[in-house]
Amino acid sequence: MEKIYNSKLGKRALDRELKRGLPPDNNPGRKDATRSAFIYKESDAAKRLPKREDNSHKGTYGNVLMCTGSPGMYGAAVLCARAALKSGVGLVYQYADRESRRIFVIAAPEAVTVFDGDLARKTETAKAIVCGCGLGKSVKAAEIVNAVKKAGCPKVLDADALNIISVQGRQKLKNTVITPHPAEAARLLGVTVDEIQADRIAAANTLTQKFGCAALLKGAFTVIAAPGKNTAVIACRNSGLSKGGSGDCLSGIIGSLAAQGLDIFDAACLGAYIHGRAAYETKEKLGEHSMQPSDLIDNLHIVFKKLKEKQNEITDNS
Repeated sequence: MEKIYNSKLGKRALDRELKRGLPPDNNPGRKDATRSAFIYKESDAAKRLPKREDNSHKGTYGNVLMCTGSPGMYGAAVLCARAALKSGVGLVYQYADRESRRIFVIAAPEAVTVFDGDLARKTETAKAIVCGCGLGKSVKAAEIVNAVKKAGCPKVLDADALNIISVQGRQKLKNTVITPHPAEAARLLGVTVDEIQADRIAAANTLTQKFGCAALLKGAFTVIAAPGKNTAVIACRNSGLSKGGSGDCLSGIIGSLAAQGLDIFDAACLGAYIHGRAAYETKEKLGEHSMQPSDLIDNLHIVFKKLKEKQNEITDNS
């Protein structure tokens, strides 16, 4: 596993591994940037894995509201909801209309559908919100994004939510993680994709500064930055993730973890680690060509089981 999913990289190896996974380094500031970054390890993940109690109920593990999906893009919403359900949250509330409700009843029957009339109330009571996956860029979608931004709970903004805020200009997003891929990050910062990829750590930190929130920059060696936090790097590269829907799964995992009580930075780091490791497990079984995001969801249980075992090991040795 270590060649693909390396959780034991030291500081000296960090520069080398980043350069191997990223475009050629023409930026003299790269070395300085990596000094403030650290590789997020299995032990980090195990320590932050939400604990489970035998004497508990669904309310114990929070609820996440999914403001996702639109005509032609409901698959993104289904992947997001299924990933959240597989990641421990007690309840998933899925925003839907009368037509799309039938899709979710079949594809994600554990999710509770929420209609327009209840959306405002759910944004106030949700423990976490995921917004943007397959949402579209309509006027209605923009209204939903603006409403979600005002919610006090942890929020994950992805995909079309990022496209919507990219045209709104500089703003501060409280208790939020934005999860752009390089093209979305380029739009958010008004630069080129090449500039983003030339120094991914600097790009993630620039996003944090501009929007006042956590930023997760997707790609080989995902980077997570947040105000007042050391920047985390997920030592994972896997071409099997280069398929539509992979990011929707990641957003669902992060939202689920945030709903269970993790702060938004810890939820983003742990979620990215679990997502990458599940992708590794899937690659081992199916190969990079054939693996699909839905296969990744089906392998999440393997990662959670291994992290639980590691958590128990750490507890026993402490």
